[in-house]
Amino acid sequence: MNNTKNITNQEVHPKTLERKIRRKIGKALSTYPMIQNGDKILVAVSGGKDSLTLLYFLKEFQQKAPLNFSFVAFHLLQGQPGEDPEPLQKLFEKWNVPYRIAYQNTYQIVKEKIPPHKTYCSLCSRLRRGILTRYALELGCNSIALGHHKDDVIETLLLNLFFESKFFSMRPVYKTKKEGIKIIRPLFFVDEESIKQFAKQKNFPILPCNLCNSLPNSKRLKMKKLLSDLSKDHPIVKHSLFHSFVKSL
Repeated sequence: MNNTKNITNQEVHPKTLERKIRRKIGKALSTYPMIQNGDKILVAVSGGKDSLTLLYFLKEFQQKAPLNFSFVAFHLLQGQPGEDPEPLQKLFEKWNVPYRIAYQNTYQIVKEKIPPHKTYCSLCSRLRRGILTRYALELGCNSIALGHHKDDVIETLLLNLFFESKFFSMRPVYKTKKEGIKIIRPLFFVDEESIKQFAKQKNFPILPCNLCNSLPNSKRLKMKKLLSDLSKDHPIVKHSLFHSFVKSL
């Protein structure tokens, strides 16, 4: 019988948790050339826990770091039923951050192009990425910050291994070939559970995604369940997968 305890879901004191996330983001920013003097960053804010946590800490980092950079929070209205940007708009104004809210009906495009019960994420992601790049250029940004975290990196690695025969995942930083826009992922070293707890403690106004949440049997969710099941008996699994990818960078 395995008596190893899984402590990943234990509640962490707010101050301890905030220090932990700040330290992990600091590690990503110092390890990889994510932010440099003069950068203007478009922060992609979907309204989920990840992007709001990213915005919170980038705002803090801007105030304390010895770097001169600026950013604008960008939220894309995708035409989803019941979509309401007001909670985000109020948060942006409360935090006193510059923001831009734009509308593109990608929801309808995805629903029309993808057959029922198939995964929406790939097409939705490509559409959003193109829109983010276009608005980054329009707003004079040379960088786009995305809210992908450590668990996203691990799950994507497994997806590519299992279904694409590739040892590849989300990179912490890279430049687009055509536009030369720098893509950065400051949450690269931050685990999803920490972000969940932080967003809950801060009472962030989370906006749901009707596309992502409508496919409970997606490949990504299966990877998430696989990792969760393996971690119960072998807590080192995620750590090993993640660091094997980091070593390959």
